[in-house]
Amino acid sequence: MTDSEAEKEVENLISVYKEACKKVEKAPINKFVEFLNLVDKENEPSIDGYNIDLSGNLPEFKYNRLDHNDAIAIARELSEDFIISDLNFSFNNIENTGAIALGKSLQDNKFLESLNLSMCDIDAKGVEAICTGLQMNDNLKKLNLKGNKFGRQGGILLSAT
Repeated sequence: MTDSEAEKEVENLISVYKEACKKVEKAPINKFVEFLNLVDKENEPSIDGYNIDLSGNLPEFKYNRLDHNDAIAIARELSEDFIISDLNFSFNNIENTGAIALGKSLQDNKFLESLNLSMCDIDAKGVEAICTGLQMNDNLKKLNLKGNKFGRQGGILLSAT
């Protein structure tokens, strides 16, 4: 992929993200748009010349006051095989609705390896959606649900996955 093709792909991702935000009537998250503009070419080769990751020195979603609508918009991007290996939503209020959207995106995403949903106000219903997504996802290696109140029912669902 040439540099101009890569730039066009990033511009397209930003456009898709902004359109998704518009559909759910939410303003785009500036940190996410900034993230989409970051490209690390030092670690080539990677998929289409990109090595995009939300960990390390790149922006995270931790403590960003995101709600379930923000999670839905980001989950849509993940469903499109957006190349993210580490996603940290901790300490945001994504609730079950956001967890359900993320669970659906896990069914299709082939790149996500670590998902941190600690302290996101998710109960057993949200955990059930995540578990459904995990049944079709072989790539996710690390899932953090610490501090959510999914109880015994959620624990049983997780252990069966």
